[in-house]
Amino acid sequence: MNSSTTAVSDLTNAKKSTPPVVREQIIKGVRYVYEDYPYWDKLKKQTRHKRVYKGHYDSEGNFVASKSYQNKDDSSIETKEIALTQVKTGRFIGATYLLDRIALKTGLYNDLKELFPDKYEQILSLAYYTTLENENNFYRFSKWAKTHFHPYNQVISSKRATDLISTISENDKIELFKRQVIRLQENEYLAYDTTSVSSYSENIKQLKYGHNKDGDNLAQINLALVLGENSLLPTYYRIFPGNINDSTTLDKLLIDFKFFNIENATFVFDRGFYSVQNIHRLHHDNFKYIIGVKNNLSYVANRIEELSTKKLDISNFSSKHNVYYYPYDIFMPFKKQHKGFNIDPPHKVKSTLHIYFDPAKAILDTINLNNKIKNAIENYKNDIKSAKITDIINKYCKINYNESNGLFSIDYNKVAIEDDT
Repeated sequence: MNSSTTAVSDLTNAKKSTPPVVREQIIKGVRYVYEDYPYWDKLKKQTRHKRVYKGHYDSEGNFVASKSYQNKDDSSIETKEIALTQVKTGRFIGATYLLDRIALKTGLYNDLKELFPDKYEQILSLAYYTTLENENNFYRFSKWAKTHFHPYNQVISSKRATDLISTISENDKIELFKRQVIRLQENEYLAYDTTSVSSYSENIKQLKYGHNKDGDNLAQINLALVLGENSLLPTYYRIFPGNINDSTTLDKLLIDFKFFNIENATFVFDRGFYSVQNIHRLHHDNFKYIIGVKNNLSYVANRIEELSTKKLDISNFSSKHNVYYYPYDIFMPFKKQHKGFNIDPPHKVKSTLHIYFDPAKAILDTINLNNKIKNAIENYKNDIKSAKITDIINKYCKINYNESNGLFSIDYNKVAIEDDT
C-alpha cells in the first residue's frame, strides 16, 4: 500500500466516522458551499482537510446544487437544509446570510474587497459580529465564530481584532465613504444629522461638555452621520468634540464632500443646522438643500403673522398630506467675505420659504397644552410642586390663594398660551 492509498483510506474512514463541517466562501461575489472533511494524515502526522463542493447561491439567494451533489442518495443533506440553520453542525446561517446579501447588494462587499484584498473577509466578519452582538466585546468573538457562518469562517482573537481595526487609516475610510456616497447619491437624497454619546471616560480627548440632547450631566462626543433618505444606508460619519454644535459641523461636512468631488448632492437638514453662515456656504458650493427654520426668525414670523389674518384657501390645500402650504420667494444677502470664502461682488440669493399649516394638529396641540396647564394647576393646588410643574405655572398663569375662604383664583398669561398654540 503506497502513501496515496493510505491518505485515501484515512479520508474514507473520516467520512464514515465524522460528520462534515459545512462551510461557505465568497469568490468574485458568488457564495459557494462545500463540505469540509478533516482527517488525520498518518504519514505527515497532521490534520488535513478535504473539500467536497456542494453548490452555490444564485443572484436571487436560491441554493443551486452541483450535479454530483444532486445524485447523492442521502436525505440528511437535502439542499433545503443549506438555506436554513445547519442542524448537524450546530452553526447558524440565517442572520449572517442576510448580512451577506446586504453587503453584496449595497456594493459594500466589492468596495471592501478592492480596498482591503488581504483582510476584507475579517473586516466583514467583525462587522457582522458587532451588528448581531452589539453588547459583547471582541473577546467573545471566538465563541460566536464557532457557532455562526461568516465570511472569514475562522476565529479572530480579541488582540488580533483590535490590531486589525488599528490598521484601517483615515485615508482608507475616506476612500470607502467616497465610493458609497457616489453610488447612493444617484437615486436619493442624503440626510445629515448628529447625535451625542455621553461617557465617564477621562482618556478620550474629544470628550467635552456641550449641549447634551439626552439631558445627561456628562461630557460627550458628537457623531455626525450621512445616510440615504430612502434606503437609510449610512455613507459617511465624522466624530466631533462634544462642545461643537450642529450648525458648526456642517462646514466640515461640505469640505469633505468637495474632496469627494460630489457636486450635485441634495441634503436634508433639521432646523438645528440652520444658520446664515450655513446657508451662504451651501449656496457658495452649489449644493441643493432642504433645511428646517425656526419660527422666531423675523422673516418667518412675519409671514406666519400675515397668514394668521387670512382665510384658509382651498387652492393651497394638499389632499395628499391634509395640510395647507404657502411658498414664498425670499432673497438672502451674501456678504462679500464670510468666514473662509469670498464672494465678489456681493449679491442676493433666491430661496423658497415653505410654510405648512395642519388645522387638525393645531387643534390637538391646543388641547394638549390646555390639559398640561390644567393638570399643573391641579397638582399645584394639591401641594405637588415639582420643578416641571412650577415651570409650567410660572410661564402660563399665576395662582392666587385667598386664606380667608380657602379658594384659589387663576390669572392666565394668554399671550404666552397663544404663542405656543
